[in-house]
Amino acid sequence: MIGEKSCWSINQMVLKLDAAEISVIPEEIDENCLNTISNILREKLEINPCPSVPQSHRLRQWRHGALRLDIVYCLGFRDAEHYLSNARKLRGTHVHINRDYPRDIVDARK
Repeated sequence: MIGEKSCWSINQMVLKLDAAEISVIPEEIDENCLNTISNILREKLEINPCPSVPQSHRLRQWRHGALRLDIVYCLGFRDAEHYLSNARKLRGTHVHINRDYPRDIVDARK
C-alpha cells in the first residue's frame, strides 16, 4: 500500500558476484534494500530459511517512475543458483530473474 511519504517506481535489482538479475521490484523512498530483497526471496521465491545477503544498495538517485538498479552481493555461487532454480515460481508476476554477467562477457557474446 502506498503511504503518504512513499512513492513507488519500477526498478531493477541486479544480484552481482555469483548471482542473478531480478527485475521490476516496487521501491519506496526510504526503504531498507536488504529487507526488500529478503522479503522477495522469502515470499515470492519461497526460500526458507532465507540465505543472508551481506550487502545491498541501489544505483543512481531516486526519481519517481525511474528504472534503477539494486546491487546485491551474495555469499556464494550456490545461493545464486538456488535463486535461479526457483525463478519458475515467478511465472505470471512482473518479477523476472536472469543470470547477471560482467559487461565484458556480455559484449563478447554479442
